Amino acid sequence: MKKTTLFSILLIILVAALVSAHEDEADHATAINNSFSEDLGLFPTEIPTAGTTTILSFQVSNTEFPKVSHIDSSVTISDAEGNILKENELIHTHGNAYSMIFKFPKAGEYTIQTLIEPSDHYEGTQFDPVIMDFIIEVAQGEKTSSGASPYLLGASIIIILGLIFLIWKKKKK
Repeated sequence: MKKTTLFSILLIILVAALVSAHEDEADHATAINNSFSEDLGLFPTEIPTAGTTTILSFQVSNTEFPKVSHIDSSVTISDAEGNILKENELIHTHGNAYSMIFKFPKAGEYTIQTLIEPSDHYEGTQFDPVIMDFIIEVAQGEKTSSGASPYLLGASIIIILGLIFLIWKKKKK
């Protein structure tokens, strides 16, 4: 088998593994309030794991005006018992997307509430403040820091073995 053929096969396997490893990330939660909608994406995995850092990625849109920009969002996170774990985390953005990191302490249900309002110092699109609520479930246990899928691990092993084979074959000549 030629080196280029082997390399092509390994590259196809790696791309397939990367695509399948990120399939879950396409899922997200959406909150709607009048003409506003807000998407919440959770990374590195769709279902956060207790004790690991999660990136909460928000994107705001509105059907009344094409682009929402220069917004201030205040994020509050509380557990199922109503205990507030993060209160009024103020995030300013010059666009319609923002993110924050949070480590959920234990498994269970959490409420993420965002208060979205136009920035005081921006005279562009103005709107009344809007509150959005998301309810998410957090899984138990520690997860690997990379959040890598078994497919990605398998593809990495195959690529390493392929490279070792190519080096061994080259030394044999």
